[in-house]
Amino acid sequence: MPKIEETQPKYLQIAHHIRDQILRGDLRPGDEVPSERQLAADWSVSRPTAARSLEALRHQGLVEKRQGSGTYVRGQAVNRRARELYGRAKQTGKIYTPGEYAVIASAGWLEAPDYVAESLNLAAAPARCTGGGSPRTTPGRSRFPLPGSVPTWASARRSSGTPTGSRRAR
Repeated sequence: MPKIEETQPKYLQIAHHIRDQILRGDLRPGDEVPSERQLAADWSVSRPTAARSLEALRHQGLVEKRQGSGTYVRGQAVNRRARELYGRAKQTGKIYTPGEYAVIASAGWLEAPDYVAESLNLAAAPARCTGGGSPRTTPGRSRFPLPGSVPTWASARRSSGTPTGSRRAR
């Protein structure tokens, strides 16, 4: 558990920690959130403080309390921010949570617009071969991307579940 800081209320620090776990995908819809008693013990705070942190999460719509059972992550789709995705990737080494995948429908190369080539000094760079072998000598044709060209992805989407008719990216 992170250490309690004096800069913001304890209950908010606990709520933000759990919120980050939900947004990163560490806690998935339907997963049980630690109980008030567990939070109080883990964070060395009183039970009312732990209860207030769970209440803050309920107000944000991230969790729901089930009488006699506990508090669970809500099943609604949560739009995770880039910061949470990056944090999870840095922590786990994986971009997607289990069950998520990306489908790249098409990809290709296209010449970089002048302002991009100029900003990245692509136009001045000599052609080089990076993949073993040498580029073809036919004018306008190359086996390898030319300086001044950039990758383009015409269509990409994120989804969760199991992809149909394809293998999961790992």
